[in-house]
Amino acid sequence: MPEVRIPAFAKINLRLDILGKRADGFHELRTIFQTISLHDELQLRSARGEGIALSIAGNLPLAAEPVEKNLVYRAVAALRRELGIRGGVEIALKKTIPAGRGLGGGSSDAAAALLGYLRLMADIAKQHILVVSPRDIHVPTPDAFRWLKAKPMRLTKPAVNPKLFEFCALCWSAQGSGLSNDFEGPVFRRHPRLGRIKRVLLQRGAAEASLAGSGSAVFGVFPSPAMARRAAVGFPHDQTFVCETVSRVRYARLMRIAE
Repeated sequence: MPEVRIPAFAKINLRLDILGKRADGFHELRTIFQTISLHDELQLRSARGEGIALSIAGNLPLAAEPVEKNLVYRAVAALRRELGIRGGVEIALKKTIPAGRGLGGGSSDAAAALLGYLRLMADIAKQHILVVSPRDIHVPTPDAFRWLKAKPMRLTKPAVNPKLFEFCALCWSAQGSGLSNDFEGPVFRRHPRLGRIKRVLLQRGAAEASLAGSGSAVFGVFPSPAMARRAAVGFPHDQTFVCETVSRVRYARLMRIAE
C-alpha cells in the first residue's frame, strides 16, 4: 500500500496583534508565525474501502474523543468531499506537541494531513502526450490577453463550481472536470488552424486535447505512446514531440539528482 510520512511542526508567534472583533464574532489578527522543530508526525496509508481510519498516540485525552471531532479527520473529510476523492485512508497521528499551549499543534496537524493526503492520493496515472508545435504560427502572450474578453472575477462566491473549485478539482482529483483553456476561443478565432489541429488530434485517438497556455502549441492525451507516434505522422509540416507526464515523485527525484 502507498504510504506517506509527514511532520506537523509547532509554531510560535513572534508578534500577535488583535485588531478588533468582526461582525461574525471572530477576531481580526495580525501575526508573524515562526515554525520550530518541535513536531507531531502523521503517517497516511491507502486503504481498501472509502472510509477514514484515524488512530492517535501520545495524547490520551485526544485519543479518547470521537475521531470525527479531530481536526485531522475533519480536514481530510472536507477535502475528500470537495474533490470527490473516494479512496480509503488510514491515518496514524503521533502527538508530541502539547495541547492548549498556543503552539498550534491541532492546526499544524490538520495542514499536514491535507498535504500528506494530497501527496498520497492525487498524482494521476502517467499520460502519453503528443505536442504539436505548428509551423509559422506564433502567439505573443500580450496579444492573447488582449484578445481575451475577461469575465468578472467570481472566484469563490457562486454556489455552483466557482473558479477555484474547478481549478483545484482538476489539479488534485482523478474525478476532475477535464481539460479546459479560456484562451482557446479568442486564439482559435484568430488562428483557425489551431482549432483544426485539436480536432485532428481527437480524430486520431486522443482522449482529450487542448491549447497549451496561450498557444500556439496544441497537445493531445493518448492511451499509449504508440498511438501518439501514429498521430504525429498526420502533422508532417509541423514540429511534434511525443512525451509523457512527470509525476511529483519523479520530478522531486530528478531535481535531487540534478543538484
